Amino acid sequence: MKNTTEKRNEKRTKLVLSFTTTMLLLSTLLLVLIVTTPMVSAGVPTVSSARITGPNQFTVVFNEAVHCVATDFDDLQVNSVARLVTGIISGNGTDTIILSFDGTAVGTSATGRVDLNTGIHSVSTSSPLVFVNNQVLADGQKPTYTAVATALNTIVVTFSETVDAPTTNGAGWSLTGADANGATVTANTDISAGSTTVTLTLTGSILDTNPTGALNLVYTAAAAEFADATNNEIADASSVAVSDGVKPTFTADRTALNTIVLTFSETVNEPAAETSAWTVAGATVITVPGVEAGTTMTITTTGLSSTSIMFRLLLLRLVLR
Repeated sequence: MKNTTEKRNEKRTKLVLSFTTTMLLLSTLLLVLIVTTPMVSAGVPTVSSARITGPNQFTVVFNEAVHCVATDFDDLQVNSVARLVTGIISGNGTDTIILSFDGTAVGTSATGRVDLNTGIHSVSTSSPLVFVNNQVLADGQKPTYTAVATALNTIVVTFSETVDAPTTNGAGWSLTGADANGATVTANTDISAGSTTVTLTLTGSILDTNPTGALNLVYTAAAAEFADATNNEIADASSVAVSDGVKPTFTADRTALNTIVLTFSETVNEPAAETSAWTVAGATVITVPGVEAGTTMTITTTGLSSTSIMFRLLLLRLVLR
């Protein structure tokens, strides 16, 4: 029969063994976690985002301030075309680096890729960036737009890329300028898939479909969300001049046997000697003096026999400015 001391020693031994086993299990678990968990070195820069942000520029944002030179950004491709990084526009020593590239300006939906070399290094620790191959450059440009008046109460807006129209109540659009005449945008068509145009309907009428810079279309971001596929919204308070989108018309008066005076519905420009632009039934146009920012023009023909004969005048081409 075991005495009290022996029993106490047995109990102590069991406790020691249990503790040792537990510690071994914990050590094994900790080792597994260390081996399987990716290690991120403190002070090593990484890329947070990279986007094409202008017609000839891209922007890379890091998780911390970095030092770099233009040659640290290599093998640039924009819309699958090789481009050369020409310099750092701004941001060296900060976390946001804006760079320029050569070639023709790209559109607002441009995307690309670029390699980032180990010459890029942390400002705080001097640790280099781990080489990044084919860093994606997303579309980071805001869509732009143009506007054309096609009637006194209708304006057609054309965007630089496909955008989404969140509403059809005209929200976000307004008119300024002397020719606005108090007209307000009250509706817009829904943009169908793949389309880049929207038609705005006005309540009230603008003064002229040929506003000559006296009418501007303004977009307010707070009132709408016209954005592209990567959620770049049209710039707040952006404004464009509304151009003339209505073709001029004309009337014709025969003032002599072979003389016809044309009167246009608005100011036009027609180069002189463009006789091929006009056809008179039963006659040949021999002189077109042209018109410069005017509303009338006299053409001379040959072959007409009587001023009382009905004639037909056909416009083949009219050059507008």
